[in-house]
Amino acid sequence: MTKSASAWLPGSAGELVQGVISGCPFHLTLPVALYGRTTVVFGGESVLPWGWKARGALADLLAYHGRIHELSHLSFSMENPLPPGKGMGSSTVDICGVLYAAARCLGIPLSVESVARHALAVEPTNGLFIPGIGMFDHRQGRCLESVGSLPGMRVAVLDAGGSVDTRAFNERADLLDLNQRKEESIIQALELALRGLGLGDTAMVGRAATLSALANQPILPKPRLPELIETALAGGAAGVSAAHSGTVIGILYDMQSEQAQSGVERLLNAFACYELLFWTQTVGGGVQWRTSPLTP
Repeated sequence: MTKSASAWLPGSAGELVQGVISGCPFHLTLPVALYGRTTVVFGGESVLPWGWKARGALADLLAYHGRIHELSHLSFSMENPLPPGKGMGSSTVDICGVLYAAARCLGIPLSVESVARHALAVEPTNGLFIPGIGMFDHRQGRCLESVGSLPGMRVAVLDAGGSVDTRAFNERADLLDLNQRKEESIIQALELALRGLGLGDTAMVGRAATLSALANQPILPKPRLPELIETALAGGAAGVSAAHSGTVIGILYDMQSEQAQSGVERLLNAFACYELLFWTQTVGGGVQWRTSPLTP
């Protein structure tokens, strides 16, 4: 049994595609190189107070394995660059990070299916813990699949301001009806995305993200999104992603694009309702590890 473990998980620039098909909610992940780190130590003192989400998921894991008594012996620290309530996977990074780190620290086997089960015991969860690009039912975990890897893209994460509570959003009484109304567009976006992932085609992946972002406008509108998309595409962007239950959008560019910097500057000048949060790039999802022995 290791005495401590640190788990790194990537954040998200919204989702590549999100909706409901045949009554099953799902999303395709869009992980980016903004990593949060969670370190769990058996013994010692927490650097930060326990968040209720992380503690709840960890308690569920330990109770499942008959080891709930060990909860009081664990301490942890978190470094998370992702602002909460924006749709960038901040809670997912904390919840899944503590599950992975604690399981490794305590010698508990943990599959991605187990992570999904214990995370969903707390709240709807982004599939960022799935290696590569994940297709995941973020509400009940009925589908969980790695569907390939993204072509490398530069991403400018823009924010429209405000925040969204994940649990409250997913409890909206009108959510299922609104998702069903956009099902045809989401089927088209999913097919386009899967084909683009298989071919490594940045333009095709960008079109899929754009289609899904526009389809989500009746559910959670982003300010002036159709106009912004038109301007972004004219400036060399491959597409625009949206946080379907958050406030951010991602302007997606080919890694070799020479127009990315100037294109985003023009967007920010033309659309003052947005601010630039991060420049980043796409990566694969899934946990990354660092471990160290507890210093005597």
